[in-house]
Parts: sequence; structure tokens; C-alpha cells
Amino acid sequence: MLAVACGEGVVSSTQEEAVDPGTGTTTGGTTGTGGASSSTSSSSGGGSGVTTVGHAGAAMSGGSGPTVITTGQGKASAIATKLGRTSHFLIGLGNHADDKYTVQPAVDFNYVYLVGFAGQQGWPDWDKPSGAYLTKFAADAKAHGVVPFFTIYAMAGWGDGNIWAVNDHDYMTSYWATTKLMFQKIAEYAGPAVVHFEPDFWGYTQNQEADPAKFPAKISAEAPDCASLANNMVGMGNCLVKLARMYAPKAVIGFQASTWAGKPADAVRYLTQIGANTADMIVVETLDRDAGCYEVGTDAACKRQVDHPYWDDQGFRDHLGWAKAIGDGIGLPVMWWQMPLGVPSTSPGGTAGHYRDNRASWLFAHASEFVAAGGIGAVFGAGADHQTTLGTDGGQFGKLAAGYLASPAQLP
Repeated sequence: MLAVACGEGVVSSTQEEAVDPGTGTTTGGTTGTGGASSSTSSSSGGGSGVTTVGHAGAAMSGGSGPTVITTGQGKASAIATKLGRTSHFLIGLGNHADDKYTVQPAVDFNYVYLVGFAGQQGWPDWDKPSGAYLTKFAADAKAHGVVPFFTIYAMAGWGDGNIWAVNDHDYMTSYWATTKLMFQKIAEYAGPAVVHFEPDFWGYTQNQEADPAKFPAKISAEAPDCASLANNMVGMGNCLVKLARMYAPKAVIGFQASTWAGKPADAVRYLTQIGANTADMIVVETLDRDAGCYEVGTDAACKRQVDHPYWDDQGFRDHLGWAKAIGDGIGLPVMWWQMPLGVPSTSPGGTAGHYRDNRASWLFAHASEFVAAGGIGAVFGAGADHQTTLGTDGGQFGKLAAGYLASPAQLP
């Protein structure tokens, strides 16, 4: 699915399906554009020892612990305040945006993938001492007036879509230890930060088993802080939230909803059951590469079938309807992640580094519509090699962002 920045190198993962070596079951997913269906399903999660605030603002006790901002559209500004930003639709850059700090005025976020495990050439080993990579990344962001945004992408270690590592004792022992280290390093940094949990993973597991309580996962013995939680996907989701609240209470956290993981009501039900409604936001995508890359279809990263990757106005509004259904159903604001940086063109396709796309231009021209759909912000970056970047977009993003930030869309 994605190309992942790992220190100075890049680790690519393009596998679209995987086979369980134990059962021979094939898993995987395809990216679509979503639809404008609606959902109002919502319920409270458990196991995280927190107090949550839902749609109506009424407190729902989940045990002792800090008050957690779990807000819908009307409270998105509370998340911006927690992050130390003004109450506007927030903008960020990341991944392949090596010259991100040249954009002025400064954007709100800088995002990066955290992959792998301590002692196994994962992100904790990219700098010394263990975990210093995160500390330096966060300090660099802070020095530029930007909030660090971390995407945990560790459950794809056996291949994107191969979800069976969740049942491997050694793998999950490393997973939980490294996740705890991440939150401890964020706490040491002592500033606001965003943590985005495992893109696509929740959609893959939902498609495999609609009831997360029936999908086993290694939790209690492998994550000592979560010894009381169930050994299934419900326990896994709640353990991530619990570790965040225990070790990095300043962090804003969110699970991802995938467009291809069933109807909005199905995704809402599944994500709520695993505790996503006790997080702070829901993360979604429009498309993970430039539309033109899929139109050409020759790049190894863009060979899967994506119907109508270059959207017209109705395509965008259908997607916003889907996102609003997700956010409203779970009761959290929506963050768009890894939006392509391509430049609009009437000619399909393009060339490597110059594929066409219109998502950046459309968002900056319609930011108020993203706010109306429950949005809190959007971060832009290349989801694979050979995509349009800040260095190849002819200055488009810098100009659009500067114009937008001079008079940004306000959060309700």
C-alpha cells in the first residue's frame, strides 16, 4: 500500500493481499472512493479506564483516569486547543516532504511513519540511544512551530494485509514494548503530538471478522499494562488507548477508517467496539497516491485497480458524505491523512514525479466543506515513491497553503 520513510531510506510495501499460512485464507482490500451513505450508530467502548464526553456532552464513566476529549464536529476546536493551535481547519505535511519547513507560514503538522521494533532495525534503532529518532523528530518540529504527527505502521510487518502477526507471541511482545516506548518518548518530549494507529489494519481485520471480540489477538501476556484486557481485537484497540493515556496524556490519538471496509454503519460499529470512540479523532484518506499514477498504471506502486481516481465535484462531495457518516457515527472529528500533492490537469496521467491530481487544489478551495463534514484538518504527503512532491509541484502547495493560512476556515 505505502512507501514508508525509515531514517534516510525508504521501505516499500505494495502487497495487496496475503495468505494465512495456517488456514490458507486470503485477505486484503482495494481502495475505492466511498459513498455518501449515512450512519448514526454509536456506543461507548470499554477497558481504557477513562472518562469520555460524547455527542451530547454528558460524561460517561469508564473508570478512573484523565478526561478524554471525544468530540464530534461541534467540539473539533477543543482538539486544536489541546494541540496548541488556533481554532482553524489544520494543515500538515509529511513523509516525502523533505523541504516541508520551507513552506511559509508554517503548517500545523509534520507527519512521519514509525515502523518496525526496537532491536530489529525498527524506528527505535534509527538513532542512538534507542528511541532518539522520535525525540529528534519532535524537537525539530517544535523548533519550526509545528506539531509532530506519528503514524504507527507496524502491523504490516509480515506484508500489507497480512494480519496474522497479531496472533504471534514474539511479534506482539515486540509490538507492545515498542509502542510503550513510543509513548514514553512522546511524554519526554513534553509537547503536544498526534499518534495515528495502524492505517488499513482495522479494515483488514473487520473484513476478516465483523465481530472484533471473535478475532483473537495477543494482549494480556504480551502487554503487561493491559493484562486485564481481552485477548482479541477489542482488547487490542483498548490497549492502544490505555497506553496512550497512561504514558502520553498530551497526545491526540486516532484510529483509521478505511473506505473499502464495508458501509459506514459497519465501520462505525466495528471501530466503536474496539474503543476508537475513546480516542480523539478518526483518520481517513481520499487516495494514497496521485490520481495520474493510477491512470497511467505502469508504476509498480499504482497497479491496483482504482476506478475514477481523479474526482469531479460530486466525487469529492460523495467522499465528504462518507467521512461525515463515519465521524458523526463515532462522535469524533475527522482528520484527512496522506493526501496527494499532484497538480490538476485536463490530460489524464502524467509522468513520475509529475502525475496529475486535484485533491490539494480542491481542498484549499473548499476547506469550509471539510469542516462541515466534521473535519479538523488534513495532512499531505506521498504514499509511495515517484509521486508529486513539494519539489516537483511547481510551488502549488506553498502558494495554496499560504493563501489559505492567511484566512483559514474556522472550526465550530
